[in-house]
Amino acid sequence: TLVAAFSTVDLDITLPAEYFTLVILGSGDGQGTVTSAPAGIDCQTTAAGEGDCGAAYADGAQVVLTATPAPGSTFERWDGVCSDAGATCTVTMDADLTLTAGFSNQCSEDDLHIDSPEASFGTEGGQGGFSVTAPAGCPWSVSTDAPDWITISSGDSGRGNHTVQYAVLANDTPSPRTGTITVGQRLHTVTQGPLSCSVTISPKAQNIPRAGGSGSISVTVPDGCPWTASESVNWIAIDSSASGSGNGTVAYTVKANADSPQRSADILV
Repeated sequence: TLVAAFSTVDLDITLPAEYFTLVILGSGDGQGTVTSAPAGIDCQTTAAGEGDCGAAYADGAQVVLTATPAPGSTFERWDGVCSDAGATCTVTMDADLTLTAGFSNQCSEDDLHIDSPEASFGTEGGQGGFSVTAPAGCPWSVSTDAPDWITISSGDSGRGNHTVQYAVLANDTPSPRTGTITVGQRLHTVTQGPLSCSVTISPKAQNIPRAGGSGSISVTVPDGCPWTASESVNWIAIDSSASGSGNGTVAYTVKANADSPQRSADILV
């Protein structure tokens, strides 16, 4: 005969608490921070699209959120369960929550300045820059109306004091040009000189028989540079290419010389 004996053991088992996620988003054109107690949330910036963050808290936890605007900004409101609260809000974690902190920009265009209203460059282009002065936290952005030859290399946006650096490409046209860089309502005007259109011809002199004949002149000039050819007497006629742009050839005809032993004249290019 077998007898089985069983005993009862009391176990004290603590199941892990359920956790919920608290996510903080940012909105508006201002800047600020959101922190929490207990710790976990520390969004250093919550301008729209920046600094979104979150943390997990146990079921039933009381989380105190504090929104602090940066200089030049103000806290506007919470969106979500804190919509009726001020800058400090307490939430109870009984579900996943998402809150949005809205900050607005309080900066004035009159508070923004640049230290240089203009700059000049030669045909080869180069590097330029200027300083932006604005209250801390005040946002600004940079644009140009000549992006094909003025490029912003650094500082295309920022907050507070900063430096804008830009590059001017070489001017390969025979005309000067002007462009502007805009920061808020401030303008920095960039002017650039034209391409140097120096003309070279070959040959520089030709002998034509007394009976007359034809000749040609090769014109060498940078691309985009216009030129014209003209004769100074009626016994020389330009046959083709009396004008052009860039390299070209001038063809001409000289009439027979029946009146004098020798004559000379110029073709001007």
